[in-house]
Amino acid sequence: MYGDEERNIPPELLYTKYDAEIYLSQTKTVLSLVLKLIEEGTKTS
Repeated sequence: MYGDEERNIPPELLYTKYDAEIYLSQTKTVLSLVLKLIEEGTKTS
């Protein structure tokens, strides 16, 4: 589901390139932390 389907607004009108860059950066941070947790979990198991 992209955009606002109820109001028929596509995602490119809801989010800016800046928004996307921030969300991508935050997602990469979360991914990095999750991978570290998985790595630590496999070391102790």
